[in-house]
Amino acid sequence: MNNKDLIFELMRRIAPRPLTKRVITLAYDAGYEPKSDGITLGGQFEYAGYKLKNPCGVGHDWLYFMGVKNPVINASGDKALTEFEAKRWADSWFKEAMYDFGYWCFAFLYFVALRCFALRAWQHHRQRNHPVPIDTLPDVR
Repeated sequence: MNNKDLIFELMRRIAPRPLTKRVITLAYDAGYEPKSDGITLGGQFEYAGYKLKNPCGVGHDWLYFMGVKNPVINASGDKALTEFEAKRWADSWFKEAMYDFGYWCFAFLYFVALRCFALRAWQHHRQRNHPVPIDTLPDVR
């Protein structure tokens, strides 16, 4: 069983909300896990012992990478008109995903930290020398 299969099995058992599951599924289907650092600074929680990245972090990093080209934000009816709005939406998604995975005591703390300090991470995932240049992605708006 590879990481993707294990994460999908865990999601089946955890039963997160559909939006949380969709983002994580899209991130893993896109092969984004190797490009993600999971949850930066705070650790991977129980996933570290299994040498896995936290799926909430992988999904969030993928949302940062996709920016306004993120198909989920547009399908949810929350149209991201600017990159700043896409970042804010991704940060809110992360908070809700943390609740879904049972990290209720960390969700708000991480959300505040993201809103205050994650500009550098946003810029890193948006760099032109990223393994998958953002210019190669279709615009799904």
